[in-house]
Amino acid sequence: MDKLKDMDIINICSQFTDDVMTGIRRIGDGHINDTFYIKGEKGEYLLQKLNPVLFGENREIIEHNYLQYAKACENISGKIKEWELPRWLKCRAGGFFCVDGNRAPWRMYTYIKGDTLKSPYSKEQIRACGEGLSKLHFILSQIKEVPGSALPGLHDTAAYYRDYLSCREDAQKSRRDSALEAVIDDRAGRMTSLKLPENAVIHGDARIGNMLFKDGRVIAMIDLDTIMWGPRILDIADCIRSCCINEGRPDQELVKTLVSAYRDAGYMLIGDDEWKILPQALELICFELGLRYYTDHLRGNVYFAEDCPGRNLQKAGWLLHSLDEVIELQIL
Repeated sequence: MDKLKDMDIINICSQFTDDVMTGIRRIGDGHINDTFYIKGEKGEYLLQKLNPVLFGENREIIEHNYLQYAKACENISGKIKEWELPRWLKCRAGGFFCVDGNRAPWRMYTYIKGDTLKSPYSKEQIRACGEGLSKLHFILSQIKEVPGSALPGLHDTAAYYRDYLSCREDAQKSRRDSALEAVIDDRAGRMTSLKLPENAVIHGDARIGNMLFKDGRVIAMIDLDTIMWGPRILDIADCIRSCCINEGRPDQELVKTLVSAYRDAGYMLIGDDEWKILPQALELICFELGLRYYTDHLRGNVYFAEDCPGRNLQKAGWLLHSLDEVIELQIL
């Protein structure tokens, strides 16, 4: 078993279940939270440590949104097959979170047997991704109240830009990239003023890495902490960004495959007027995330974990240099 320097994983598990733990391993590529696969004598689980800075004060909102999502999943059980709900376990103190001595919230839920995919993605996987996103949006459409946001400011491009300007003034000159800053300066006015229609309950982080696949289909969506009210087309754009753009080069055929699969699934009926703004939504999400990666690079990579030195700067470059190509995509 892997040992954490600051926590006893077994003790945290015991706050949720009496099962005897026999194995622990870190999984996933999450940049914000730490996730562990737990093997027990009676079952399998996922244990997750949430970022205390981001989520420490908003646990009630996260719980409320999860319960609304769980209720929506129950309501559509006869309409959508092969869809599983991550079932959170309640801890001994009540509620779904156990808080450690460092004020970090932990939660535990039953393990869903499925796979997360890694790039490059096949056309069949992209088609399944589009169908799965359509299913997810249908489930979310069953939530009748506007959810609270556990991450206030998520997808607020103007706020990200203001943060970038403030950070840039204090950044080391050696970390700054004049070419990327020129792109940011050129696009900032239009991107910060672009308003997409906020018309639906959305996932907020609808990337392919948050989808579980089994037998060629998406069977679950994980990391539900970003559920919010927002532009449905932005969720679709973010999904495309995560799996149809490779090192800053969008694959138009894959984009069309995902969009066609979403539409053909028939779970959500989206008018052509909304589809027509998808290139703008895709430009916006690439600008927003590229800006966030670059800002974090200027700060010394304190938000997005890097798998190798310089990765955040590289990702920022890929996204920001893709803007001209994504806005010209012929999607319909």
